[in-house]
Amino acid sequence: MTTVTLEEARANLPELFRRVAVGEEFIVMDQGKCIGRLSPPPEDLEDFEEQFTISPTNAKEAVRAIFCQLKDRQPVLQDGTKVQDYLDPLEQP
Repeated sequence: MTTVTLEEARANLPELFRRVAVGEEFIVMDQGKCIGRLSPPPEDLEDFEEQFTISPTNAKEAVRAIFCQLKDRQPVLQDGTKVQDYLDPLEQP
């Protein structure tokens, strides 16, 4: 397995993906720490894709949970919108 720095990966991402497509694997390092791995998907791609598929209901619940955690801190987004303004519509069925 080949090791590349984050800077090398950024600069050569299309080439790295071409090489991954034919079976190579890469470890991506940043400041001496492993931060990720580029590798081909597993043989059983259907099961692999299923792990990363989320239903709209589950997505809504995930967003709701995040906003509920933030709600107590009453954060304001960069555009001035309060998190509560996003949470209110999620409370509706």
